[in-house]
Amino acid sequence: MDPLRLTWLQRRLATARLGRSLPLMYAVIRVASESMALDTDADAEAECALGAAEPLVLSEDALLLIQEEEEDARLLAADEDYEVDGRSCVDDDETTPWLKYTKWPVRLANRPLDVLSASTLQPTSSDDDYVLGDWAGTEFVSPAADEAKLRLLLQATDQMFARAEETLGQTHHWLCCWLRTYHLRHFQPVPFQPLQTDAGRTRYIAIWKRFICYIFRVWATGEPLRQEIYGVQFREQEAALMGFVWEALLDSKGNRQEELAVDDLLDLPQHNWDLAPAVLVHFVGVLGVHRRALAYKSAYSYTPILSALIWVGRLLLLEYALPLRAYSTLVQPWPAQDTYSDQVGRLEQVRTKYLLRGGFHPMGEMIELRAYGKSIVKKEGARANLAWAADGRSFSIANQTVRVLDLTCIYATSIKKVEERVEQAMLGWQPPSLDLCLVRDDLTCRIAGWSFLREEKNDVRLAYKALSRRAWSVPALGLPLI
Repeated sequence: MDPLRLTWLQRRLATARLGRSLPLMYAVIRVASESMALDTDADAEAECALGAAEPLVLSEDALLLIQEEEEDARLLAADEDYEVDGRSCVDDDETTPWLKYTKWPVRLANRPLDVLSASTLQPTSSDDDYVLGDWAGTEFVSPAADEAKLRLLLQATDQMFARAEETLGQTHHWLCCWLRTYHLRHFQPVPFQPLQTDAGRTRYIAIWKRFICYIFRVWATGEPLRQEIYGVQFREQEAALMGFVWEALLDSKGNRQEELAVDDLLDLPQHNWDLAPAVLVHFVGVLGVHRRALAYKSAYSYTPILSALIWVGRLLLLEYALPLRAYSTLVQPWPAQDTYSDQVGRLEQVRTKYLLRGGFHPMGEMIELRAYGKSIVKKEGARANLAWAADGRSFSIANQTVRVLDLTCIYATSIKKVEERVEQAMLGWQPPSLDLCLVRDDLTCRIAGWSFLREEKNDVRLAYKALSRRAWSVPALGLPLI
């Protein structure tokens, strides 16, 4: 086996139980529109970040980090098809370290979890109203007209990510390394890059699309019902921007309106930056609820969601800092990257403010929360593949249900089949009973070909002849006589 592959497998075995989880996370990005003065020497950073034209040769650790990121995407995909019955936090015990850290039971107390969870789903192609759940004895729905607008918004979201990934593809290799480095001075030679599989990319972007659907469904809910159900309060600037996007979709048939929607969708996260009351914080807590079981997700199953949001956050921050093409329709336009004489300084301005570990910003918080989630999973172990039903009479494994009653019959059935095959192999001959405790064997005998069958006291030297005679005398074998 390839040594690098073996090393990766050993690390995966050692860290598989670190899981993919994380609590209440202050999801993605808002970048202040005003520029900040750098605390560091820009010239030194430029020399460090663009000192060579050739790409760095990735070390084994760098390749392993990339492989682990792909493993996060795979686990996120597996979690979508994972049976949730009995696999949330055990008994939803609010005293567990995980739930005490995330504070989901406190933050979502007295909220209709079914409505909150349903509000995160992407709209279907149906032209009917979307029933989110029950509230106060009546159905709470999202009107069909609103669902149609959401479908248009998701199309604009795809265009937004296409532009951001185009920027990523044209960004210098070393700048991508600095984008992924969350230490102030410790350079990490692992570039931030697109996911290697289309499936992983689709699932990561789908998490952000769920955020778009959620905040606009919440925003479209009028007061005081919004506060009663969701407990979310938009700031004036957020509400104004969302209202502008929402109203623009009424006549979004031309290219101009689509361009406005794409630009404003990228600008929208920049206004969700306060740690405590941010809408993104609330949304991340909602992502911790299982859609079907309506129980809180474990640290293991939640970490991949966090990894997806961190990846999206870095991508959108790069698009904000150094976009390949300018965003000229915004109130405060974002210039293209070729207009910056010091691209390193521009990226460093954004990175030091929003991407360093331990900082008081959502990305820093997410990185720390993911580390905490992995430590929790390391203590608790990876999730089990077997889930018991509530009545204890059956369990499911690999999407198959097994009854305990059927399980108890396995031994009897197996023994019966073995006995039938032994009888067939012995040609129906029943050997004489033999007390194995009385069988003698000489472990010190070194004579070639000697065995306990040759021991005269065992009286089994000629027992094989009975079986050979049986073979000659049983006509059912259909063997020719020689």
